[in-house]
Amino acid sequence: MTCTTTALIAAYAKGLLNLETVQLIELRPEDAFLKIHAALLTVLAGAGVVKKVGQEIKHIDIGDKVFTELSFLSAMLAVQ
Repeated sequence: MTCTTTALIAAYAKGLLNLETVQLIELRPEDAFLKIHAALLTVLAGAGVVKKVGQEIKHIDIGDKVFTELSFLSAMLAVQ
């Protein structure tokens, strides 16, 4: 099952940030979905709340507040 959200998309080659509607795929067992409340794009870090967790995730739960490094491969920041 997929869902639609608004995300800030970083186009690194052009140095641009665009607010776009995106469709998110179902989580893999090792993934967690976060609603980001604050981001430091210069160091690719963010803080937010866990919204969903994959089956293999055992150390965080839905509703936990977290701080994380954001990867270049998944640099979509949900801004709902």
